Amino acid sequence: MSQIGNGMKLTSGLKLKVNYYFDTFNHLNSFDILSYDEVVSLYLKTHNLLNDNGTERLGGWNERPINSDVEEIEEGGFWDGYDPVYFNVAPDGEKLVKTKADVISMDMQGYKKGWTHFIHFKLPYKLINDHMTCMHDNPDVTIVREFIDEVESTELKWDEKNWREIRDNFDRRYPTKSSFKDYFETHNEYKWRMDFDVALYRNLKKEGIIYPICYNDKYRMLKRGTHRSVLLAKTKSDVPIFLQYPNMDLNTDIIYDVTTPKFFGGESLRMNVDVKNKKLKFFIKDNLVCEV
Repeated sequence: MSQIGNGMKLTSGLKLKVNYYFDTFNHLNSFDILSYDEVVSLYLKTHNLLNDNGTERLGGWNERPINSDVEEIEEGGFWDGYDPVYFNVAPDGEKLVKTKADVISMDMQGYKKGWTHFIHFKLPYKLINDHMTCMHDNPDVTIVREFIDEVESTELKWDEKNWREIRDNFDRRYPTKSSFKDYFETHNEYKWRMDFDVALYRNLKKEGIIYPICYNDKYRMLKRGTHRSVLLAKTKSDVPIFLQYPNMDLNTDIIYDVTTPKFFGGESLRMNVDVKNKKLKFFIKDNLVCEV
């Protein structure tokens, strides 16, 4: 065991585990390198499983990646003009929980020019729980975690009347409101629960994650997928991601860094990737906070 960060301990080489909705991605391990076609096929296989089992389709029409190197896109348009198909996976007939395959409508620019493969990683849930403090539109997710813990400490847990009563108490305890604007509208909400959907958390806890988080980037992550990262980790599942592999000759004798936005106590997280030795080290500033 090695001492790291704020007292958190992780065994070097710890076998990480993701709780998945389907078994499509279960076979993957950190540092697996997959071709573009393999990754897209896995996402579309899961997409088709949702479609074939009668999961409600919410709209959209596009069901494939795009590539602005060779395809015309609509600058500033909704999903660049390629409206992706969404499904509703809400548990027990609750409100909408929207999901779509990450690769659908993703702009795969640079494919075969600067990259051809993806590399897969699993982020330890303790890393996310102990150090990630923000989602895209929520600057402090510690209160969300406090709310989840309080609900789950009660006998009735996620009974609707129970969690709504606890949520109302939190609204009174943390009354500040805020707003954010998406493509369609401006949302006004209690600041503590911005970007937080109870139904999404419950779905992740009960069923697991449907799609790993895929980035069409080599050196940056968590620009998107913050909801899944924070809420999935809270269920004690590790967080799966794909990144573009950083060279086209697939040289594995490399060490490189991946960084995040400042979602970690106002700082970026730096993931040091040692491909040859299959080791990950995570730093905030120059402090080692996790190693697997």
